[in-house]
Amino acid sequence: MRRRLASGQHMPAYCGQAEAKFRQYSFHPVCEMFPWMSEPEFLALAEDIKTNGLIEAITRYKDQIVDGKHRLTACLIAGVKPRFAEWDGQGSLISWIASKNLPRRHLTPSQRAAIAVDLLPELEKDAKERQREGGRVAKNGATIPVAGKASQFAAKVAGTNYRYVEAVKAIQKQAPELIDEIRVGNLTVRDAGTLARLPEARRNAVTRVVKQAPDRNLDEIIGKVVNGRSGARPITSRNGATNGKPFNFRKPFETWEKSDEYYTPAYALDPLLPYLLKGATIWEGAWGRGHLAGHLKQAGFRVAGSPKMDFLQEQPRRWDILVTNPPYSQPRKDEFIARAYSLGKPFALLLPIDALSGEYRHQFYRERGLELLVPNRRIDFIVDGEQTDAANFATAWFCWRLLPERLICVDLAKR
Repeated sequence: MRRRLASGQHMPAYCGQAEAKFRQYSFHPVCEMFPWMSEPEFLALAEDIKTNGLIEAITRYKDQIVDGKHRLTACLIAGVKPRFAEWDGQGSLISWIASKNLPRRHLTPSQRAAIAVDLLPELEKDAKERQREGGRVAKNGATIPVAGKASQFAAKVAGTNYRYVEAVKAIQKQAPELIDEIRVGNLTVRDAGTLARLPEARRNAVTRVVKQAPDRNLDEIIGKVVNGRSGARPITSRNGATNGKPFNFRKPFETWEKSDEYYTPAYALDPLLPYLLKGATIWEGAWGRGHLAGHLKQAGFRVAGSPKMDFLQEQPRRWDILVTNPPYSQPRKDEFIARAYSLGKPFALLLPIDALSGEYRHQFYRERGLELLVPNRRIDFIVDGEQTDAANFATAWFCWRLLPERLICVDLAKR
């Protein structure tokens, strides 16, 4: 039987041969909050330590390990004597543990939000201890949380948006069994919120299906399990393909029409930035003259894509989130929307509000889902190299698997 840790997580099966020795050590609760490595990643680490020795020491504080549970386990399996170093005691211990662990793991914003909620009581304890010691400012300059600001601080520490954190707190009260599914990546915050509103028996039935097939569309599962429907109705493209087969994007990506040359000002990206995972590689699929790609780079993201890449036919070797301002003319607008859904990764498309209408597009929104980030004013796009000041249509970020709620209204600060 695998050992259950204080955090509620189980030791992975690959730790089995080191479990007895592992029990001899004490771990800080925050250290145990972070998910374990996948088996291939861990075995590669163990092999590296066996070959090259332990390069980075395992960190302890007050006889508890605060960083290095994987390195310790790998040492025990590889037969290498672990080496320890004491935390220097500078700044916030919780923030330090988070900063050491989060960059190493490819976690979604939803997973980070679940960790942020786990961190809240530890952050509060840390704040009280630091107040007793006379310090209120962390080493990185972040203010220790006070009443009403704990969620924002936890979100900042975990590298996610505080709306996600607030949503996870609500789910924890209503359906606490869903939090583990968020932690392991089976559910997004938005999907867990949808499930939390179901009666318990139906929620449990849907959750069992989700565990078996986490990549399936949640609305489809709910329709089948709760409402007795046979599943999602096939989404037919304009050339007759269905959602069970790839779309036929063989039309050449011709020269952009003049009506498509609406380039993105930097401030249009601002409301979306809090929902983009730090460290993610963003694919700009409609490169144009590179305005949006430049803004994303300035915001600190790696950007994939190029002016020569055909969005309908190609994709970068590695990318995490699609963010683009696609062409608005037809049929390109519909082709971009269909292609974005077919890729199966989170996306944000800056589209006119009228993209909500249309029977063809409704098939995608209804069967696959849609999240909207709606600014309170129109965007003045860049046309012919100049910033316009009289936008004649409203736009919104059309998102999928990116926002914690289906509709978020934001203030747009022009600059």
